[in-house]
Amino acid sequence: MAGFIKSVPVILFWLLVWECVSWLISSEIIIVSPRITFARLFALAQTPYFWQSIGTSLGRILRGFLLSLGAGVVFAGLSARFKIAHRLIQPAINTINAVPIASFTILALMAFHSSNLSVFVAFVTVLPIVFHNTFKGIESADPHLLEMANIFRVPVWKKILYIYVKTVAPFVVSAAMIGIGFAWKSGIAAELIGAVSGTIGANLHTARIFLNTADLFAWTIAIVLLSYIMERAFRLLRIDFSIPQCFRGKPQDFPGKPAHPAGAESAYPPIELKNIGKSFGEPPNMVLRDVSLTFRTGITCIMGPSGVGKTTLVNVIAGLVKPDSGAISGMENKRLSMVFQEDRLLENETALSNILFVNKDPRRAAWLLKNAGLSESINKKAAELSGGMKRRVCLCRALAADYDVLILDEPFKGLDSGIKPSIMQMVKNNAKGIVICITHDPAEAEFLGEETVYLGSL
Repeated sequence: MAGFIKSVPVILFWLLVWECVSWLISSEIIIVSPRITFARLFALAQTPYFWQSIGTSLGRILRGFLLSLGAGVVFAGLSARFKIAHRLIQPAINTINAVPIASFTILALMAFHSSNLSVFVAFVTVLPIVFHNTFKGIESADPHLLEMANIFRVPVWKKILYIYVKTVAPFVVSAAMIGIGFAWKSGIAAELIGAVSGTIGANLHTARIFLNTADLFAWTIAIVLLSYIMERAFRLLRIDFSIPQCFRGKPQDFPGKPAHPAGAESAYPPIELKNIGKSFGEPPNMVLRDVSLTFRTGITCIMGPSGVGKTTLVNVIAGLVKPDSGAISGMENKRLSMVFQEDRLLENETALSNILFVNKDPRRAAWLLKNAGLSESINKKAAELSGGMKRRVCLCRALAADYDVLILDEPFKGLDSGIKPSIMQMVKNNAKGIVICITHDPAEAEFLGEETVYLGSL
């Protein structure tokens, strides 16, 4: 509303310019004044035919626009998913974008009935806009979040809904805001060229033939106003949804029990690494060389200087990095959970929702957040949390997941000294299965680790 008020002086200025030009030319065949134009528009607006024409044009153009919106999103999704689809679709979209609308209109008039003309023209006008914007949105999806979702075996529908859709939605809305204006103007132009009866374009055509400048200006003002209204409508569109939060209890009511500690459950088959080698770059920089290790049930801490390959090693175990040589056994059929070096949280979801993203038990999630000292922040979005609080949410997420192997890559970084001991105790009490923890702190390794290996000495 404030923006509209600010634009009033500008509108009045150009209306005054229009009035002055019409007075100087003084020919109603060439140009009519704003007073005559709006008086004629008001008169037309009182007739059923005016609204029938608008309804007919609007219905057909919106049909073409919505078809292009759906087709553009589908084609972009296929292009992003399959290389062969991208090779086939991209040239067609570029060709559609390059061909003049007038050419499409004439071809369409030759191909099918003129009543479908504006549908077709609106479709081909908007399709490239939607396709390119959507494809750009899909490519901008955070690969770290997708990697996190894969590690936690998040269902495909959840990844699409809470990562892809939330990332792509602003791009699609932006395309819709731009496209609706183009669809409206090109659709009307197609109606004008085709003289499609009972439409806005037909009325413009009639006004042109009979040199009825007042009607021509009145219908043009109607087109501009309707285009503005539709663009504003899409500006108000917000695709905003969150992971359902089924738990609404108070902190003292949080139920839940610790998971079976790592040392208190039956042994899992060990994970064995044999002669693992990995290098990066050109020329190759050897990060891991002939690393052989065995990880058994319990917590094993990995220590070593920076750059020695600790993160690369656990990424190899997690399947995020493929080794150049060597073999891994014992990971078959094992469920994995992980705390990454980065937080990899859904920033627009709450602390609780980030855990529910990987585990649908809200009671377990709430209990872990309470024990991590986050009772008051359970319904705060991750973007509103401090770095240390985000790290605690990551730990809760990892502990809440169903897993046999838990990888912790510097899990306590960013935690202040006051909260860190209790968080370490929470991890020790709740971790289960085979736990592999990277740390630079000997005190952390001594507190957590049943076994400590020093990667730099291997």
